[in-house]
Amino acid sequence: MKFDAVRSFTPLCTVATSPTVLVVGPGLPVKSLADCMARARKEPGHVTAGTAGVGSSGHFATEMFARANGLRINHVPYKGAAPVVTDLMGGQLDSSFATLGSVLPQIRSGKLKALAVASPRRSVLLPEVSKFADAWYGVHDPRGRLYCLRPNGQIHLLLRNVPSPNGVAPSPDGRVPCLSVTLGNCVWRVPLLPDGGISKVSQFFMPYGPSGPDGLAVDEDERLMVANPGLGYVWVFNARAEPERVLLDVELQ
Repeated sequence: MKFDAVRSFTPLCTVATSPTVLVVGPGLPVKSLADCMARARKEPGHVTAGTAGVGSSGHFATEMFARANGLRINHVPYKGAAPVVTDLMGGQLDSSFATLGSVLPQIRSGKLKALAVASPRRSVLLPEVSKFADAWYGVHDPRGRLYCLRPNGQIHLLLRNVPSPNGVAPSPDGRVPCLSVTLGNCVWRVPLLPDGGISKVSQFFMPYGPSGPDGLAVDEDERLMVANPGLGYVWVFNARAEPERVLLDVELQ
């Protein structure tokens, strides 16, 4: 192309947003995202994913999902979203990363099954469908190692020599995990590479007091909550790592 797709245009405002949702038809008998990943891993290149065309948002989502999880998915480009939905319902196509608006009626009627939505929060239109960010769990051990536990049971070592790890949780925006470090009285954000590795470790924030954070959680509004039992405080942070408020005199178990 003779122009830069990013630098040659100036965005002015957001008109609307629509999350991408992974849906499967009756041709792929899976019940969850973990089942879908296991099927794709067991049969590399056999699971098909239809999109509205090469270079579409669904195409990008398909490739990003495959690379992030080490999968080989057979991309099938169509000329528009309508024939994708038709072939999904007919069983000629296994799956699709589609915009929610294009498949919502079929999901609600039970003709298609939604496995996960690619958005920071669960969709209010599909509150029972989990986010892709919910598809991993962070665990740590006393030796200062941080692991990523995938739905398929695989465990990836993400980080070594963490001083006194004491809790792991997704960040409020759902993009990177957060790790509480008691010894340093801080919480780190741990950005992940597409292959699940670590790109860097940066300090999220530094609480003050005689003891460090002793637990992380994400509330219903996707805000990070950090507990400090020594002070009886719970800090509440938004997705930009800005403190929204401090809960005082909290009884921490």
